[in-house]
Amino acid sequence: MIKSQIQDLAKATKANQAGEVKLRADMNKELTSFRQEVQKQIESSEQSVRSTLDTRIHCIEQSLKETNQGMNEGFKAILARLAPIAPNSQDESAKRPRPEEKDMQVEVIVDGTQLLRNDETVLEKLSASSAERRPSVQMVFSVNVVECASFQSSGELRVETLKAVQIPPGTTRIEKEAFDGCVALAKVELPSSVSYIGPRAFRGCRSLSTVAMPSVAILGGEAFASCSSLRSVTLPSVKRILARAFEGCSALQDLTLPQSVAFLGAGAFAGCSLVSLRVPSSVMRMERDVFRGMNSLKSVLWEEPSQVSSLPPAAFHSCHALCHVTLPPSITELQIGAFKGCSSLETIALPSVITLGAEAFDGCRALRALGAPHVRWVGPRACRNCSALQEVDLPLATSLGGWAFEHCPKLTTLKLPKLTSVGSNAFLGCSALRVPTTVPLAGGVRLPTEDRFLRRSL
Repeated sequence: MIKSQIQDLAKATKANQAGEVKLRADMNKELTSFRQEVQKQIESSEQSVRSTLDTRIHCIEQSLKETNQGMNEGFKAILARLAPIAPNSQDESAKRPRPEEKDMQVEVIVDGTQLLRNDETVLEKLSASSAERRPSVQMVFSVNVVECASFQSSGELRVETLKAVQIPPGTTRIEKEAFDGCVALAKVELPSSVSYIGPRAFRGCRSLSTVAMPSVAILGGEAFASCSSLRSVTLPSVKRILARAFEGCSALQDLTLPQSVAFLGAGAFAGCSLVSLRVPSSVMRMERDVFRGMNSLKSVLWEEPSQVSSLPPAAFHSCHALCHVTLPPSITELQIGAFKGCSSLETIALPSVITLGAEAFDGCRALRALGAPHVRWVGPRACRNCSALQEVDLPLATSLGGWAFEHCPKLTTLKLPKLTSVGSNAFLGCSALRVPTTVPLAGGVRLPTEDRFLRRSL
């Protein structure tokens, strides 16, 4: 009986194994079929996407082709309109009808480039690849204002070969960035009708050497900044020269400020190469850095009666050639860093100055004496690193800021009879100075004990 049961169990096990094999075969078959169906769907989708993309690309290409054709036709029409204005010979020029007297004409000479325009702007589009391109093109336009960025050399619009511009009578304004970056521009003729030149109008015109502005009253910020070849400027009627108007004009040596100028903006002449400077009595206000970094400047003359009451921050900062300065009686304050880094400054007259700002003479290594009969307050680091300074005479000074005379190793004489307050380290590193015999102070004044020099000397 047991044997019979074992045989039945073996048969059942065999049957189960056969059924399992069959089930696995069926499942593999279904899986293969499913994979094939999915692959077909993917291929169908890829074909559909490719077809759609091909259709769109074809439409775009066709649209671009039509657009290019339209643009070419437009260019041809514009060139046809300009044909009477830009003739190919002197004979044709003689046949050109003369403009009416009320029209203002701007003559532009461009080497190797053709300029296009419409009725709204002086210059609309540059077509450097035009089939009509000539080695030299001369054009005349009717305008009374040179608009913003009209000839600006940037982006798609590059006028790198613009060499000369003649703006005849009637034009009143040159707007901002009009000729910005025209690196080949060497000649500009401005009529007496131009009264305004906008910001950055001629910035970066590094081939420009001379400019005459007979009637310009307002010169915008950075108007001629970085014109590295500019040597001579004439501006007899200017009233306001705004910030950085001539900044970086490293060749500028010939410039006379007229009696009409009232305002000099921040950094107006920073980095210029003027050897001498005359500040007219008409100047009422100057802003910071106005003459900063003028390494060739040797002398400054202030016309009387001056209206400037305060020398702005860093006004003559790093004017390394400046030797002698006499300030006018109107100036009562030297602001921070007014003469900082003027390493050749030997003498300076301060007839009415009351306040010496912080770092006013910091780094003036050639300054031998400092005398100011009206100075009452000396700011921090005012005369720091004045290595040649020997004598200080400030009869009315009551306060010295911290580090005021730090590292003045040759300082031997101090005349400070009214002094009541001394900042920390005011005489640090003044190794030749002896206290108290050479430092007469107001009664009861105590010098700060943290001053290293004072600790050594007392």
